[in-house]
Amino acid sequence: MDPWASTSQGRRFGTWRPTSVSAPIVLGAILLVLVASVTFVESLTTRRLLADHWLEVTALVAFGSVAVALAWQSQRHLEELLSSEARYRLLAENSSDFVSMSDEEAVVTWISPTVTSATGWPTESLLGHSLMDFIHPGDKEVLRDSFGPHAEDEVVHTRVRFRLPDGTFRWLARSARDIVADDGSVRRRVSGWRDIDDVVTAERAVMASEARYRLIAEHSSDIVLSWDRNGRIDWVSPSISSILGWPAHEVIGRTPASLVHPDDLVSMPASQRDAYARGARDGRGEARYATADGNWRWMTRAGKPLVSDRGEPLGGVLALHDFESEHQALELLRFQATHDGLTELTNRHEFLARLTTMLGSNRRSEDRMAVMFIDIDGLKDLNDTYGHGAGDKAIVHVAQQIAGQVRAGDLAARLGGDEFVAALRDLREVSDAESVALAILDSITEPLTLEEEGVTLTLSLSLSIGLTVAKPGEDPDTVLRRADRALYRAKREGGAQLITYDAAHDDGLPSVDVRDIERRARARHVT
Repeated sequence: MDPWASTSQGRRFGTWRPTSVSAPIVLGAILLVLVASVTFVESLTTRRLLADHWLEVTALVAFGSVAVALAWQSQRHLEELLSSEARYRLLAENSSDFVSMSDEEAVVTWISPTVTSATGWPTESLLGHSLMDFIHPGDKEVLRDSFGPHAEDEVVHTRVRFRLPDGTFRWLARSARDIVADDGSVRRRVSGWRDIDDVVTAERAVMASEARYRLIAEHSSDIVLSWDRNGRIDWVSPSISSILGWPAHEVIGRTPASLVHPDDLVSMPASQRDAYARGARDGRGEARYATADGNWRWMTRAGKPLVSDRGEPLGGVLALHDFESEHQALELLRFQATHDGLTELTNRHEFLARLTTMLGSNRRSEDRMAVMFIDIDGLKDLNDTYGHGAGDKAIVHVAQQIAGQVRAGDLAARLGGDEFVAALRDLREVSDAESVALAILDSITEPLTLEEEGVTLTLSLSLSIGLTVAKPGEDPDTVLRRADRALYRAKREGGAQLITYDAAHDDGLPSVDVRDIERRARARHVT
């Protein structure tokens, strides 16, 4: 039966009709008026004065007036109720959603006409049928569980697939509430239904996309991790175990920055470092990441923070690629480009570039810096007698002694052939540089024993060293020219000695250009 049958078509709210409340009161008022009239007539007939009955008449009239007023107020309330019901019915009948009423057995007792536009079913096809007849088999248990019992003010929300006339199903959201009798039994269930098929389809597409990306991430050779709005790692791919050695659960809850080498964080600009500490690092870069065994591994990173429409941080994703092998290869290439292949000392080009920088910072009068040329005495004869293999070993031995005697912050290089050069900085006195040079001379006084083609060779080596002190603001060519002239004098005077440049003894020495030094070094290169 239609629960809104009391508002059937044809009712006119502007026309008064007796109701179960107003009718008795009005009838009573009419009877009282009749009694008053009879009493009045009787009084006239018996020629009794109306004044003798004025109290009775006044009471009857007053009571009748109250009765009429109550009847009118009851009628007004009824019209307001019917008007309200009509409005709600109008909403229910024209909504894109639909409303149903069912009994405790889920049999539909009433359903709004909008069910037709929402599902394609006419109302008569559902009335008298159980809701279960229209629910997907996989969702029947879900709907059955939602039947309760529930408190009268409790709203239960479920999602089920609803069968359409063509046999297909659409996802509907159901919000239901029980109307409970005084004894606690369910008198009826009121359910609001809304089509959410597009929403569920979109949600499942997102879930499928997330599943695909997670599957890719979990089987990728790279490390993929995500962080939450607080900058804490909330998920990491299993590959972190094989690359960095960390079990995933030991990384969850940490910040991405906590895995980065402190020196690599310090080298970042402050703004980037702060963002990275929060997990909000965007873009690409390289850094060393901690391994579980206490070492470090070079990784390239590609990060992307996620923000809301209002710019609030939501989290982000970071991909780490194992860059250790590539980094080592690049470091080797850099080393080979800047170092001598035989001795692993700085090569000529790198030395000249760095010497220019060192002299550029040598601006104050109290800053002292020295440059020395070092030459192996008699290397040509050694090569001619024992071969270039023995000569190369002698060169390596001398390079090791030079590297072992210069101080931290100094720079030693091989120019080529048998010539070496060293730049000494932060000297207090010239004697400090001379002490380093003398230590180099003393380091090769011990004979050098070599195995060459099955023959044991014992070689005695000696060095000639030319030393000069750089003056503030001097250019590399000037300083190197003086050092080379001092070396020339040391070799001319018999070798195996240190000569510190003195302008007073410069007469008679040949003029030297730095380009001549480089050409000479290339010509004498024996590697």
